[in-house]
Amino acid sequence: MKKENLDRTTIKTIAKAAGVSHTTVSRALNDSSLVKPQTKLKIKRLADEMGYIPDINAKGLVSNKAYVVGIYFSRLQSGTSSNFLAESIRQVKKLLADYTLAINGIDLMPNENAMLRNGKPDGALFISQCEND
Repeated sequence: MKKENLDRTTIKTIAKAAGVSHTTVSRALNDSSLVKPQTKLKIKRLADEMGYIPDINAKGLVSNKAYVVGIYFSRLQSGTSSNFLAESIRQVKKLLADYTLAINGIDLMPNENAMLRNGKPDGALFISQCEND
């Protein structure tokens, strides 16, 4: 049964419940070979039961990634059909489930985009539906 209260479950919360260090919890959730298989299983089960959601910002600090990908359409306001736009976003999100997508027209420069302003994106896709592009 998942935890339903407003308190956020952290790796320290899981560590206390499992009787291990927060480092062990972090390693177990990241499938480190340094953690015994039965301990990993116990920790992963507890994380699921407690409704643990990884902190993407903390993960980004450790991995040196922003977990942001910019998607730029050549003509977002005109020339890109809503079906093409929706399907493009759906396919990218399916491939990059852990990433936040920053979506704009190509004429909006990355340094003007609020999603990209606070750090460098991990990548950018430029997509066009127009044959002239």
